[in-house]
Amino acid sequence: MLRTIARELVGCGVLAVAIAAAACTSITGSSVASTTISTYAPVTGIEVDALELFERQGCGVASGQPFKYVVAVYSAFSSGARDPGVPNPIVMSVTDCFTDAVFENLPGSTLGGTPTFSLTVDVFDKATFDANADAINNDVGVSSAGTAAAVDALANLNSTCVARQEPNIQGLAACDPLVATGN
Repeated sequence: MLRTIARELVGCGVLAVAIAAAACTSITGSSVASTTISTYAPVTGIEVDALELFERQGCGVASGQPFKYVVAVYSAFSSGARDPGVPNPIVMSVTDCFTDAVFENLPGSTLGGTPTFSLTVDVFDKATFDANADAINNDVGVSSAGTAAAVDALANLNSTCVARQEPNIQGLAACDPLVATGN
């Protein structure tokens, strides 16, 4: 009797797999043994986590409260120290404080190994950003050491971060706590 039950259970399992395969074929119009090659390309990059960066201050439009931030990405040694031979940022971006700053497919390090980057984060409250929006947006488009310094001089808060760009993943930047600049 036990053998009969076992045979029926195996038979039901085989039947269930066959029905599922047939259903997939009829719904998708493809065979189960498809030879289609996926064109998925994983994203390689680095990311500044806004939730972690602004967890103590939050985001908003009040005076002194983070509203937008600018991240400048620099080439760095594996220790995280900025490469003095490359004074200009690789890229700069303006981001709303409730959104992560994401940089994809950054150029590899000329220093060899896993590309490491040093980041500066300059944070603006709404009043400061609105008063300087044209200058900040124009400076970010240029990505030079002088324009990065000009943006930094206007910021209400700032921080520094280190990030490593690993192949096929989005690496998170490790940032120091935000510090008031006196602006």
